[in-house]
Amino acid sequence: MNDMISSGLNQLVAGLQPYVAARVRTLRAEDADRIIASFSDPHAILVYMWDHWNDLFRHELSFAERCLVSELREYRNRWAHQRVFSDDDVYRFLDDVERLLNAIQSPAASAAGSLRLKALANLSTRYSQTDATPRKKTFLGAMAICLVCAAAIDFALLNYFFSGLSCIMALLVSVLFYRIGRRLAVREAVITVGPRECPTCARVVYSAQCPYCETQEFSAAELVSRQRDKNAA
Repeated sequence: MNDMISSGLNQLVAGLQPYVAARVRTLRAEDADRIIASFSDPHAILVYMWDHWNDLFRHELSFAERCLVSELREYRNRWAHQRVFSDDDVYRFLDDVERLLNAIQSPAASAAGSLRLKALANLSTRYSQTDATPRKKTFLGAMAICLVCAAAIDFALLNYFFSGLSCIMALLVSVLFYRIGRRLAVREAVITVGPRECPTCARVVYSAQCPYCETQEFSAAELVSRQRDKNAA
């Protein structure tokens, strides 16, 4: 995973260097060469963008891009300290790199996008392997219940109302319950790979569980607990 972080940092530097260097030469021509010489280090260029945002970048980039710079600095620091990155972390990092490079219209954004898609493929593989057994059990359970119900109804039709029409009705019942079983099994499938919209709060999240909803639930429970303590006092 750290190899993909390294590749993403290389693409980030390749995209930011000409953009930041052009702004430095325009407004700080007297010592531009000395400043630009340090931009081969992702830490140096990100720190420079953050420290000189108001006078060099805020008229062209928005607050959202400033937040990306801050988050990318954090990822770079974790990488420099040899921290271990999860598949979700790698995807989030490469997504931030691509977004920032797209904001400055850098050609390096396409290479960053390719890395992001590779990280998404890794995420998809991991989640499919993790979720395969629970989903299989869910599917088999739903199908078993529906087929047992269909078999019971078919048995009653064929034993108590045996006729050509009963055979047709038994077949239709079997098909109906089979389709119901498949529908119930499919409804259990939830998209958990990559960025998605939480169906509850409508915010974009990157993990299987929405951290915003979990925080809200915890806060609500905490408020109820505090109110009870206050009433008891």
